[in-house]
Amino acid sequence: MMVPKLVYKYIKVFCLLALLCLTKLTAYGQQASKAQQINAYIKQKLANGGLPGLAIAVVHYDTVILAKGYGKTSAGKLIDANTPFAIASLSKAFTAAAVLQLTQAGKINLNNPVKFYIPSFKIDGTKGDKITVSQLLHQISGMGDTGYPEFTLDKQPGNLDEVITNMQSAKLVTEPGKAYHYHNPNYQVLAKIVEAVSHKPFGTYVRDNIFSPLKMVNTYDVDNTARMFNTPYNLPRGHIYILGKPVAINEPDWFVEGDAGVVSTVDDMAKWLSDQLKATGEGTSPVLGKKYLAMMQSAPARNNFNYGMGWHVSAANNVLYHSGIYWTYSSQQIILTDKGYGITILFNGGFKPLTDYYSLLQGVQDILAGKKADATAFPIWVYTVGVIILLVLIASLCTRRMFRVKQWHVNYLHRPKWRTWLYMLLRLVPLVLLLLIPYLLTAISGRVLSMGRITLMFMDLVLVMGLWGMLNLLIVSLRSIYLAKHKQAVKA
Repeated sequence: MMVPKLVYKYIKVFCLLALLCLTKLTAYGQQASKAQQINAYIKQKLANGGLPGLAIAVVHYDTVILAKGYGKTSAGKLIDANTPFAIASLSKAFTAAAVLQLTQAGKINLNNPVKFYIPSFKIDGTKGDKITVSQLLHQISGMGDTGYPEFTLDKQPGNLDEVITNMQSAKLVTEPGKAYHYHNPNYQVLAKIVEAVSHKPFGTYVRDNIFSPLKMVNTYDVDNTARMFNTPYNLPRGHIYILGKPVAINEPDWFVEGDAGVVSTVDDMAKWLSDQLKATGEGTSPVLGKKYLAMMQSAPARNNFNYGMGWHVSAANNVLYHSGIYWTYSSQQIILTDKGYGITILFNGGFKPLTDYYSLLQGVQDILAGKKADATAFPIWVYTVGVIILLVLIASLCTRRMFRVKQWHVNYLHRPKWRTWLYMLLRLVPLVLLLLIPYLLTAISGRVLSMGRITLMFMDLVLVMGLWGMLNLLIVSLRSIYLAKHKQAVKA
């Protein structure tokens, strides 16, 4: 009787092991299939959209489904999973993690005012004394671009101490804790708090306490964009778009410590995504405990704001999201907390007309959900031809008007003068609109950008509006000169 029971036990164990292996193999097969679908989708999107290059990482908890590069760098090198990219504002989550590490260690209290850690911190007289560490993390400090237009500074700060000094001239745009304003200097101040508490340079701290524990061997932090592209890092130049085509240029000078200064690869970002997923998954993070990971991924409980700590939070959809944009690099990142998926896509191009970078992120989500991803894209050649035709049309019509000044004067003599001058003023509208673009952008988005930086983002729009505006100004000038000469001739 003992032998059959022993055999029965072995058979039962064997069946369980076989079932486990079958389950694992099935899961592996499904993930391999997903990877193939995502690979085909990205290739098609890249071909249709005219993007120079990108890299993507997709993880399911600790499993890397895909980490791969597509296209080429500006130096002509094929992009792979270890090609470095400037990740821009995805850097904010690393800064938040550094602050929470020190909070976990009992060295920072999130409810303390910033002045507790940085005594020289002063904004808008004594109004800034109320700003807490937590408010900086959640972007509800009351600081904003209209109170401190960092993008329009004549000279960028040289270090975090200069950031604190420069901000003494800033004004709060709202009372601390009352409204959400996405403002990069919030995270620059947080980087200075990390330095003040840890007694280490911020870049050294995140390297030793975040990048190294996660084995992110190709990730580093810099304080200024210029440092990324110079020795020893030599990051390849990214691209802007002119007539829809990528053009490699140098990234404008910009101080980015704490808010946008990290350079990484998708191979490394896969490790970061897996670590963030430990908030709800299995395993222990070498960076933060589950309590602090959850805190990082949560919006303020008593407000209707949806910014966590380095993450935009959609609790209803179980989604964490953030994007990043330089003038020559862009990034998209999302975590589906209930499904255990994380996706990072890094691009070596800045803002691109008629291209929604998030759509690639959505397509990958659709594939992971078992849906068909839409790989269609607006044909870039249609856009290029359309802009060229518009430029030629503007130039032709305006040139024609310049050579018909005499005929215009005949019409001028036979109609009410007010109508003529109204038409003249209307010709100046394109130039006025061009000059108003920075103010219109601020009114719409709350962000303050210089005209030079706007031009790099919307090169084709500025080109069209500039040509149209300048040629119309020339027409108005020629007509005014002709009128003045004609009146002098009549008087003579």
